[in-house]
Amino acid sequence: MAATDGAGADVVLDHVGGSSFGSLPNATAIGGRIVSIGRLAGPATDLDLDTIAFRRQKLIGTTFSIRTRAELGDVVAALAEQVLPAVAEGKITPRLDSVYPVERADEAAAKLRDNAATGKVVLSFADAHTRDPEPAPIANFFGTIRQIGYVVRDIEASMRGFLDVGIGPWFYLKGVAPGDFTYRGEPSDMVMDVAVANSGDIQIELITPTNDAPSMYKDFLDAGHEGVQHIAYWAEDYQGLYDRARAAGFTVGQEGRIGGADGRFAYLATETHPGTVVEISDLGGTKAFVFGLIKLAAENWDGSNPIQEIDAGLLSGDPEAAAALMAEFG
Repeated sequence: MAATDGAGADVVLDHVGGSSFGSLPNATAIGGRIVSIGRLAGPATDLDLDTIAFRRQKLIGTTFSIRTRAELGDVVAALAEQVLPAVAEGKITPRLDSVYPVERADEAAAKLRDNAATGKVVLSFADAHTRDPEPAPIANFFGTIRQIGYVVRDIEASMRGFLDVGIGPWFYLKGVAPGDFTYRGEPSDMVMDVAVANSGDIQIELITPTNDAPSMYKDFLDAGHEGVQHIAYWAEDYQGLYDRARAAGFTVGQEGRIGGADGRFAYLATETHPGTVVEISDLGGTKAFVFGLIKLAAENWDGSNPIQEIDAGLLSGDPEAAAALMAEFG
């Protein structure tokens, strides 16, 4: 009250609670706000509600422990806009109690337990021994093979060859131009024809590039190869698998997306001989639905409609294309 010439504080931020919380209304200005942030002295207190009412004060409770992700995002955004500039300008400075080397972490913890710190207790790793991280284990790194991918010169002849040995029906997409496609880190306007069919749980994919734009498919054909070019792993947490692969030292040969944001794929530079390229593919959203229909069609196939040309819009979540596919093979 002395610091405010008897007016009281406009905003009171309380981390203590307990019995001392009851004194806050008298120290808060008319129309002021009291915010309960922490309850180090306990959650119970006595409040003079008349004082709160007469001074027309607002009592606000808050916690971060049960907030939704959206609410936390709003808080972080406000922090970045309103608080961090003040920190950068030195208007807000942290209160530092002490700094301990990491080997004295037990002493730092004891100081916190004894309530002996005024401000932050910091562990410094500046002098700690560091070493290169252990390489990630390769065994079962990617999961289970879900697809075998063939790169061929004549995709329709290849489909007929597989039909002759009972694999079908085939779903054929012409003129597929993946979005955000890059080859060796550079944009490429590669266009391809694609066909897929299932044999049990394994999906067979046929790919024919239809222009001369750079791609690993073109590299494969230019090297005189034809046939199995890659094996594919599907992941519902695509970004997590992608990040783990990059952290483990794998490099990306080409990547892009077919359809929306959940249609991403990446081909890793793992070719030691033809057929050893690893593809990882996002199995989120529309793609999971479509792949499920393709597997179901193979399970119930009676030999009819061996090659079905479908709209690439199906993989973009086009509801009409999906309905047509369900009507045909559902």
